[in-house]
Amino acid sequence: MSFDYNFKLNLDDTLYCSEFCSRVLNNALIEGLNFKPTKFELNNKLLESILNRKIIEYFPVDFFEMNKGFEKIYEWKSPK
Repeated sequence: MSFDYNFKLNLDDTLYCSEFCSRVLNNALIEGLNFKPTKFELNNKLLESILNRKIIEYFPVDFFEMNKGFEKIYEWKSPK
């Protein structure tokens, strides 16, 4: 398994970090956990050019924070 630098879902041999986490949590078959990817139109020529597409579908890094089955127990903040 290697890192998915293209951020494309459903490529079996590559995953990016939050795609891996969502796959593990969804496969755990825990009641109330069924994470779906976020999908939107890029509307940015630079991003479209880099990713070679107009629409991106992905799991944001904080996709699980809105689920009531999780509780944040600590958040590190950089000292200023």
